[in-house]
Amino acid sequence: MVNPMMMRLWIGLCLLSACTTEYGQDLRCGSDDDCTADRICEPIQGYCVRPGAAQPTDTDAAAMDGTVVDEGLMDGAVADGERPTLDAESAPLDAAQLTPDAAQPPDAAPMDMAGALMCGNGIVDGDEECDIPLQGNARHDICLDDCTYTTPPFRDRNNRTEFIVPDRDRNRGNAVQACADWDATLVSLGSLDQRAWFLDELNARIANNDNGAVWVGLERIDDNWQWSDGNHARGLIWCTAEGPAINHTCAAWNWRADDACFVSYGSCSNSGSNLRYICQRPVD
Repeated sequence: MVNPMMMRLWIGLCLLSACTTEYGQDLRCGSDDDCTADRICEPIQGYCVRPGAAQPTDTDAAAMDGTVVDEGLMDGAVADGERPTLDAESAPLDAAQLTPDAAQPPDAAPMDMAGALMCGNGIVDGDEECDIPLQGNARHDICLDDCTYTTPPFRDRNNRTEFIVPDRDRNRGNAVQACADWDATLVSLGSLDQRAWFLDELNARIANNDNGAVWVGLERIDDNWQWSDGNHARGLIWCTAEGPAINHTCAAWNWRADDACFVSYGSCSNSGSNLRYICQRPVD
């Protein structure tokens, strides 16, 4: 059965070129000798045509050879295996490219899918008081999972250093890590004046402390006691007359004692005593 569209194309072409053969056979040619006397061989398409008559197109030729021509292609549609070229305005956006902060400038604070500032990304932004990454935030001594402080920090008289005394007892290793998560270290109390100022602050901030001691950044390194800021410790008052044991490498501050003395402990990295602690960091 002949395809109706093919028949229409063939009839139209024959009207233009005075075809006399059925279904187009004998129209192909390599030279004028292949054509009847009233026709010549069109050199580009290779068809017999009347001199001056319209030449068949590639689409006409494909139809006359029996090739199925997709009407959609004739209307400008895209063939299988081809990809259309779209301009920037007409091209649809890939859903995978629609990231939450795609429209934000490079230095914008990260936001969630609803556009709210993200708590737990490690960046203090918006109304957040603090922000420690989510893996530790919900259980953290300093910052809660809503990015508010467990206890408020405070600053020294020169407004150069910030301190916090978390309301949690920890062994020294965990205390060091908690301070580090806040970009801080255990506090250095290098001067008598600084210790006197801290006594007033701790009395105001710690209502009850059964053990009466807090972890500070004091440890023995190469037989010398030094603070976490790298300064050598001088003028230390120990709570025992004999001083620190020879195998003790870290110390806490018994600020509730009458003379606010220091107590030595064993290995700083493996001390099992759970005490309150003080963190310090420079003010930005």
